Amino acid sequence: MLGLILLIYGFIEYKRKNYYNFYIVFFLFITNGYQIIPDVILLMPALGITKSYDYASFLILGIILTEFSALWVFVKKYWIFISPIGLLLIVCGLDFFFSKIVFGYSWNSVIRTFRNYLLLFSPFLFMRVPLPIDKKLLKFIVIVTVLQSILYILQIVLHAPLIKSAVAGEATGRVLENGYSRFYNLPNFVIPSLIIVAYCAVMSTKFQRNLVMGILATVLLSSLHRNLILVVFPVMFMYKLVFNPSRNIALFALIPIAFLILMATPVIGDRINEGFDQASGTADISNIHAAINNYDNSETNTSTFRYLHFAERFLFVINQPQYIPFGLGMLTEDSPEAQKLDFKIGTVSTDSQTYKPKQIDTGDIAWSAIIITTGFTGLVAMVYFIVFYIRLLYKNRFFAVAKVMLIWLTILLFISFFGTEIISIPFRAFFSFLLCLFIKCYYFKPESTASSILTPVTANK
Repeated sequence: MLGLILLIYGFIEYKRKNYYNFYIVFFLFITNGYQIIPDVILLMPALGITKSYDYASFLILGIILTEFSALWVFVKKYWIFISPIGLLLIVCGLDFFFSKIVFGYSWNSVIRTFRNYLLLFSPFLFMRVPLPIDKKLLKFIVIVTVLQSILYILQIVLHAPLIKSAVAGEATGRVLENGYSRFYNLPNFVIPSLIIVAYCAVMSTKFQRNLVMGILATVLLSSLHRNLILVVFPVMFMYKLVFNPSRNIALFALIPIAFLILMATPVIGDRINEGFDQASGTADISNIHAAINNYDNSETNTSTFRYLHFAERFLFVINQPQYIPFGLGMLTEDSPEAQKLDFKIGTVSTDSQTYKPKQIDTGDIAWSAIIITTGFTGLVAMVYFIVFYIRLLYKNRFFAVAKVMLIWLTILLFISFFGTEIISIPFRAFFSFLLCLFIKCYYFKPESTASSILTPVTANK
């Protein structure tokens, strides 16, 4: 019931132009109640609302339907910046058509899948919001993420979850053999918040900035997510050198030193070493078909698993012409059509009675999900999205927000080969918000209208 009340409140606040209140409600839905509000009072399973971002989809749909003509003005004016998102929306629309009309899937399956893409309409709503409100929200998101991060660290000490997972129903953690409690419920925006604090003057003093960065970095390290550890920090170091190579040459010496310190840390070092051992022990996959047919989950490391997961679905699509444009389309994991599939590579659901691998859903590699649900059309659109924005943001890297987006997108590009964050709901929503913030800075010039929150962090005293 709380979610329904907040949905109505958020809609009213947007119509009344109280955009900050709208933002608070909108991102509450995006972040599963800021990972704090219990699902039992936020969600309404009886009405089919099983994820908090369902409310965000309804909110977007309601605003677009009631203010389409006003929002269309912004679409036409700023199309050059949002064209990759427009292309993704066109692909999703065609995918919807193919799924229902050509493949004949049920409305339940098609709509449940399509609702996730409604978040791509977010920029059309955000462009109407004044720049000062955007700046307030940016700081608000960082503060909320810091509070979530403190709770995340505490739960490791207490061996009990204190925040929810990013998506309702997902596992929060497990205890490792050495007694360390590893939790999967990372704060939604811990990575972009770390970059924001590093490059935007959202903190009042240098001490506050260093303290917050320390907290956020501790969360990433204590998660024991070796892929995050081996991507986030090196990418941030790399861009630090790229943005100002003459002043940051000393950072070259810090990289190997930091890596040696990590390797010397018992728990973190063990996780990284385990990853290197798996990489060196990757199975022979020169014959893809044989590797897939002889797949044994108990004897396959995670790197091989992800490679074969994508290869199996890629070969399935490319060998059947009807699936090349849009893959299998908008299918849900529990749909009858999905149950008839026989992919061998996939994680087994914890509540599965048949121990059959998941056929559609995956949290292991974004490109598998893209190729199987949107085919080569979606694959091309996603590659265009990434390349377009990396080029645009690098070209305009003198804007602090452009640096944040560039680093975050680069990190997620690397992570996309062992995770699905780049196609997640939080990414679509927050990247859309940052994109609108960038567009406003581009047109209105930060030196004349933006406060220090959008200026480089070097402005801090």
